[in-house]
Amino acid sequence: MFLKKLFNLAISLRRMTALRQAALLTTLFLLIIIVAGISSILLVKKEILHNADQELRINHQKLSEQIAQSNKASLRLSNDSLLKVSYKSNSGLVIGIQDKTLYKRKGFFNYSFKNDDDYNDNNDDDYDEWRVFNASTANGRLVVAISMEERLEVLEIVGKLFLIIGAVSTLITLMAGLLIGLKNQRRFNKINEALDKIAAGDLRARINPTRINDDLDQVAFHLDGSTERLEVLVEQTRHLSANIAHDLKTPLARIRAKLENILQVREASLIEGAVEETIEQTDQLIATFEAILRMAHLDSGQYRERFKSYVLADIANETAEIYQAVIEDKQHQLLLEIHSDFQLMGDRELLIQLIANLLENALRHTAQGSTILLKCTGSQLIVADNGPGIPADMRDKVLEPMYRLEQSRHRPGNGLGLSMVASIAKLHGAKISLSNSSLQAFSKTAQHLASQETDKKEAALSKQPGLKVTITFQTSY
Repeated sequence: MFLKKLFNLAISLRRMTALRQAALLTTLFLLIIIVAGISSILLVKKEILHNADQELRINHQKLSEQIAQSNKASLRLSNDSLLKVSYKSNSGLVIGIQDKTLYKRKGFFNYSFKNDDDYNDNNDDDYDEWRVFNASTANGRLVVAISMEERLEVLEIVGKLFLIIGAVSTLITLMAGLLIGLKNQRRFNKINEALDKIAAGDLRARINPTRINDDLDQVAFHLDGSTERLEVLVEQTRHLSANIAHDLKTPLARIRAKLENILQVREASLIEGAVEETIEQTDQLIATFEAILRMAHLDSGQYRERFKSYVLADIANETAEIYQAVIEDKQHQLLLEIHSDFQLMGDRELLIQLIANLLENALRHTAQGSTILLKCTGSQLIVADNGPGIPADMRDKVLEPMYRLEQSRHRPGNGLGLSMVASIAKLHGAKISLSNSSLQAFSKTAQHLASQETDKKEAALSKQPGLKVTITFQTSY
């Protein structure tokens, strides 16, 4: 069991991106240290040789002067562990070190002398490194050599120093990489677990990063946002499917019942009436499907190719003229407050449909004698009424396709009016918000209601919360 856990740990470590990166960076850092160490050793060695050569030149000059002024017969030259000197006259006399090979090379060169401490040990393998300078002098040649052993020990120290630094740095980097890798692996495991749950159908799974400190937290944050949006879309699709099925079931059942009755009816007049009702209900179904298809077309963004520049007030006035008579026929009051020269890029037909849907929604859900306000100021378009309004917790839901506040769904309609408005607003880059209307806040509305104080019905209507739909367009598209 322990070996299996150890093996699994080794496999997981091998797969850790952070650990692999740490190992790669450690290798690169180690190569840099090796190159730096070799370069440092070469530079230090070059400096040591330069200093040794300078010292040899000085010693050679001093000894040359000493030899020129001394008696050759009584001349004694140094031959110790630090300095060795040899003089060869033009006549062939050698004083000092009796090693003729020193005179075969001229100038500066390295030479190995046997260690004096090992003469008695008969060890032929122990030699010391010396720096030699062979140059001409008075009546001969003078060879001066200095020991390099102590000087070259600095190179060993530098090499050991870089070796220790490389080993310690490698260990520290690998340990840090391992700790970081383990920490990040736990975060990756958390993300993978959440994604596995989402793949299994649990759209409520979240990573929930506590802080947004790095790119991994950003990924987790965006994954949670995408999952949350996906959960909303799936829930909306589920409700949409259920609402479509509910809205289609009743009309289809009625159509089937009508067709069965037609088979049993013998009178031509009754058959004609039943067929007309069946066709009317079929047209309603077709209209519902066409609205759904049009919303899908809106969401695709293809209408943007038809965008032109329009004045928002012109669109509002044109729509108001179309619906003025319809609103008055239903004994509603239409108030206009259009004071805007705002221009926007959009589709004229869709903008008219947006305002028309809002006016029709107000007509459909307010009692006879209610007031409807169409207001246009700046980049804002407002349609408000003094009807029953919409509860605050339902305002986002009514913008969803096929959602209706009337759960029994017996009243006419398909729940696509406000959702179509939301889709058109989104296509034009506008924001939509729903709130209580409070028509008394508008000057013209207040004057209208004040003149109706004796009418109890108008007074009751004015106290209702009403619905206010605000569309805010962008200043530039």
